[in-house]
Amino acid sequence: MTQDVQKKKRWPWWLRLILYLSPLWIILAIVLSVEISGRRAYNRAIQEARDIGGPVTIEEIEAARKVWPDDENGALVLLRVRDRLDAIGKEAADTTLPILGTLKDELGYRWSDDTIQAVEAFLQQHAAVFAEIDRLRQYDGGRIPFEMKPNPLDTLVPDRAFLRHSAKLVFLRMESRVILGDTSRVADDIDLLFRHGRLLDGEGTLISSLIRLAIGALAEDGVQRVLSLCSLSDQQLRQLDEMLAAFEQTDCLEIGYRGDRALFLMITEGANLRRAGVMGNNPTFATFPTDLPVLHGVFQMDRAAGLRMYNRIVKSDTRQDRLKAMMENEAEKASLPRLYLATRIMIPSLARSVVLDQNCMAQVRAARTGLAIERFRLDHGRFPQRLEELVPQYMPALLTDPFDDKPLRYRVTDDAVIIYSIGEDGVDDGGYVSHRTAPETSPTDFGFVLLKPEFRGRPASTTAPATQEAEATEVSTGPASEHMPTPSRGHGTRHTTPNRDLQFGISDLKPGG
Repeated sequence: MTQDVQKKKRWPWWLRLILYLSPLWIILAIVLSVEISGRRAYNRAIQEARDIGGPVTIEEIEAARKVWPDDENGALVLLRVRDRLDAIGKEAADTTLPILGTLKDELGYRWSDDTIQAVEAFLQQHAAVFAEIDRLRQYDGGRIPFEMKPNPLDTLVPDRAFLRHSAKLVFLRMESRVILGDTSRVADDIDLLFRHGRLLDGEGTLISSLIRLAIGALAEDGVQRVLSLCSLSDQQLRQLDEMLAAFEQTDCLEIGYRGDRALFLMITEGANLRRAGVMGNNPTFATFPTDLPVLHGVFQMDRAAGLRMYNRIVKSDTRQDRLKAMMENEAEKASLPRLYLATRIMIPSLARSVVLDQNCMAQVRAARTGLAIERFRLDHGRFPQRLEELVPQYMPALLTDPFDDKPLRYRVTDDAVIIYSIGEDGVDDGGYVSHRTAPETSPTDFGFVLLKPEFRGRPASTTAPATQEAEATEVSTGPASEHMPTPSRGHGTRHTTPNRDLQFGISDLKPGG
């Protein structure tokens, strides 16, 4: 063995330094990668929102709304009596008045004499408020003041209950007039109801959108109630159809979804998010360090995911596409990483709002078909055997069911005809709609009941004659099905009218719901 000892080669100092610092380089690369990925994801989502078109931020939504000078702003008319409307609505809720209180209307029946007297006294007592409400007829529209603060958490959810109270008052007076034999102002009263809803046009909150939808449903139910009490002229029927057609073309929820998207963007700003956690007693949000490296990038990806979900809803062209988008969002939300706290917690389940919109549109289309059927009856002295008899003289084409895009169903019974949609369950239950349901049950179909003339406006003390369901004639717009159900659900019994408000299920619309 030699005495020479081979000296080990030593790497240069700068190379050793690089090796020593390699963990830091890896960490830095991860930080930069996550940050860049998060920024790109968020920018792509924002660009997608811009490409869809329309307002994206709260400021843009407000700027897009029509400006109404005070002398043209119909909203100011109701705002002057807002406190009185709220007080009347709360007080009447505990009375036995129809519509406002606990007494439920029965389709085809007049009120009792005691109820008529009570309603007349109520209308006289609040004549001054009704005079203010009637002034709304002079205005084409309006805008209720609504200010979104720089921090959205400082902004109160807009209270629009007074609009619903006012609309119910109009409904009550309209029904009272019809029961007393005055049908000359039915079209004007239905128009006044729709004018209430138009005051919310462009207001970027989902709650406001749902209230507008509810007022439209109230107007549709008003048409059904009036025709259960009396017959109208062909001209009046045409006027009502024009109003319902205009409402049918209105997408009440689109601006609400845009507003929800804009609110999501504002609240998920870092400082706003932490404040939301404090105000909502949510320690996760209150202490979430969105500014820290890596976490900031993850948070941007989180915001991008939520924004993509809203974009998917906003760009949907039809109600069915919108419902499909909601379902896709639910599936995506369930698979998100746990660190995507903002999207997982703050994006609400909105599918219920789409179904409610579809239900309302189904009823409006059924009501329009019912008006065409009534015009047909005035001309021919009978109801049509099939809806195809209405085309093209009474309607250019058959209206479709928003749940399956097939023509609305049509059923003839001993006392009425029923035009209906199969509803969200997708099952044809043979016209099991409101006014045809047994007590304490809910309808599974949605539609319009048009009573035969001899069953309209019956005295309150008279009970409807029992009818045999087996004698009812089943009529549809398509081929007869041997499996078509024929439910025995008391078409000849007296059933109360359900609450006239759409059951929105507001809890379903809350974040995390």
